[in-house]
Amino acid sequence: SESGAETIAVSGTATGGDIQAGDSVTVSVNGTDYTTTVQADGTYSVDVATSDLLADNSVEVDVVSTDAAGNSVTSEGSRDISVDLEAESGTVTVNTIAGDDVINASESGAETIAVSGTATGGDI
Repeated sequence: SESGAETIAVSGTATGGDIQAGDSVTVSVNGTDYTTTVQADGTYSVDVATSDLLADNSVEVDVVSTDAAGNSVTSEGSRDISVDLEAESGTVTVNTIAGDDVINASESGAETIAVSGTATGGDI
């Protein structure tokens, strides 16, 4: 699971305005800045310490761009995240086996007997 990993990749797309490949991207989580650059296709990705993501439910992203005239602009974005460390149990139902829940002499000679049911709810 992600919570057991040392880092988790935080990625996104930076487009529009004067944003271009090579622009600096700063991802801020839990007071720590992680820096990467915009790729040719407008995407960015940086590995963030899992401990920072577990401690802070908000990811802030700044992209600093400079136009041909040398003017700089900062584009900002954010994403709220949630942490789910526990699976929620569901309900498992087993249907009647062998038509009456009794395996008779004839059925006991079969190679297999079908067992079926349903699993619903929770994180199933």
